[in-house]
Amino acid sequence: MSDSHAAHIAGAWEVVLRDPAPELIAGDGHLVAACIEALETRHRYNCATLSFAPDEIDMTAWRSGDRELRRKISAVLVLWAEVAWSGIAPEARPPMLAGTHLHAGHLEINILVPRALFRKVCGKVVLRAWNPHPPTGESRRIWDTYQDTVNHANGWHDPADPNRAAAISGPSWVLKRTAALDRWAGCLFTSYGNVGDEGADRVAVEDPRVQIMLAARILARCGVGNREALLSGIEPVLADLGWRIDHLRPDAIAVCSGREGRDQQLILRGTLCHPTPPIPDPATALARRSILSLASGHLAEAMNRRADDARRVLHRAFCRPPAPADPMGILRAPRPAPLSIRDRLAKHLRELLDRIAALIQQAQVMDALTRWAERPGGGFGAARDQFSRLANMPPINMSEFHNPPQTHAPSTEHETETPTP
Repeated sequence: MSDSHAAHIAGAWEVVLRDPAPELIAGDGHLVAACIEALETRHRYNCATLSFAPDEIDMTAWRSGDRELRRKISAVLVLWAEVAWSGIAPEARPPMLAGTHLHAGHLEINILVPRALFRKVCGKVVLRAWNPHPPTGESRRIWDTYQDTVNHANGWHDPADPNRAAAISGPSWVLKRTAALDRWAGCLFTSYGNVGDEGADRVAVEDPRVQIMLAARILARCGVGNREALLSGIEPVLADLGWRIDHLRPDAIAVCSGREGRDQQLILRGTLCHPTPPIPDPATALARRSILSLASGHLAEAMNRRADDARRVLHRAFCRPPAPADPMGILRAPRPAPLSIRDRLAKHLRELLDRIAALIQQAQVMDALTRWAERPGGGFGAARDQFSRLANMPPINMSEFHNPPQTHAPSTEHETETPTP
């Protein structure tokens, strides 16, 4: 949620400004941080990111507070929480923090939650470790189905659409650092992928894998259309870095360090890494559309199974009664109607009266306790009288208790007929 952050770019740490500044759309950062700090488990939090394509969310409409757009995002977050805590009572769920990042040119929503459940049992807060995304195949499937459901319901892009396959891809950490370097460099790179004099020295000290990925992405942006042209474009970069092409796969290009060999390598993937750019199969696209149309039903079934598992392993204080999941009902729920001025005033008046009533009740309790404590012969008065009498008693000689008179036994060196007591 900070307006800036430190990022390792081109061999040095840079302070990157987030412009526009992040916006808090759900939760309380201080409360979430306090809950995380209170946990003593090894893994104390979960985080997730909802990233949208630049043409999916109108940035101008979002920043101006478009009601329908905000309603859609709010519903997506509500469904995220229902998937994460299926079967868990609302009062037992941890607080959730959600904020936006817009500085990269598209909407990105970051979610942070403590990895635990909280419930008050017999006057005590009981904590129970709970992972919304355990490392299981079932969990991966339910979150993939969640993604399909929200994208299909809102008409957003499908990441698994064969027609939208990435031209260049690779390890996630390389892609992230490449994107940061690409944004930082900006106009330092020409349309041919050459680096200008300014900043070239700093780019040269970046990890070779990041430099190679950046060159490949620039070539893809410039319209390189096949693997042969891609190899020809990155060959000078590989030569400068002391890297080489290790081998070519049917769907990837493997490059490695000329000095360390395969101990340091990078595998480039994507449509440009095929010998011939693949043509999307109509049957595959049709099958994908069928999967999307059934995603909401599959998500409801998965949420019901997850809720049953929660009720089986958790104490009933953490769970809510069984109820069928309804993902589409959540996504299509209308935005709450705004309260009129009269209703808002009435709400504030009720809150004020409740606070006054609570203060009056507290004052009455304190007044009753004060009268009881000052009552002669009762309350705290009797205890005060006993302490006063105890204070007026003469002191007790404790030495007589700590050092009682002792009788020494006869020595064993003297032979006597009388046995030693």
